[in-house]
Amino acid sequence: MKKILTAIIMLFSLTASAQTLDAGSFAIIPRVGSGLSIFHDMNPKAGSCLCSTIGADLKYQLGSRFGASAGLRYDFFISGRAQYETSVGSPSRYEFSYLGMPLLVHLDLYNLGFYAGVQPNLKLQGSLGDSSYQGNVEKANTFMVSVPIGVTWTFDFPVVVGLQYNHPITKATSGDGRPTVSGVMLTIGYQFD
Repeated sequence: MKKILTAIIMLFSLTASAQTLDAGSFAIIPRVGSGLSIFHDMNPKAGSCLCSTIGADLKYQLGSRFGASAGLRYDFFISGRAQYETSVGSPSRYEFSYLGMPLLVHLDLYNLGFYAGVQPNLKLQGSLGDSSYQGNVEKANTFMVSVPIGVTWTFDFPVVVGLQYNHPITKATSGDGRPTVSGVMLTIGYQFD
């Protein structure tokens, strides 16, 4: 137990000197992440699914504690294996990929950061079904909007670890069932000042 406490104290003392950006400065933060997505409002339910992201943010520090960022991300959502019987008109799998452009505001408290904003998404790919379903492609909406809300921890290295929830505002498809897609992702990035 003492070893664990010592390791935790060392970790916090190592990262305690990490500073936020100076006011008026920029940082580029490339990041990757993975997590779970949920397809809501489907009949039948698809449940939890895999999601992943890769991209970068350009952050501008407005003041000692506040910042704003714009980014570009590739987000991929997949419903995984079929969770119900496939029949004509009942596809068993959802797959979507979007190019997201998050616009975020940040609150930085030393190593701990919070952010929220809006993320417009442009469809790159969207399909329903599997290879046994003849009409397996349904038009996914070309444009989707979500609200990303997250928390980050910046280490002294300066590695940035974050946990983000994307709340859907618009529907993912225009067909029957019209699911929305939300996701929780764990991301890791590196801050270039």
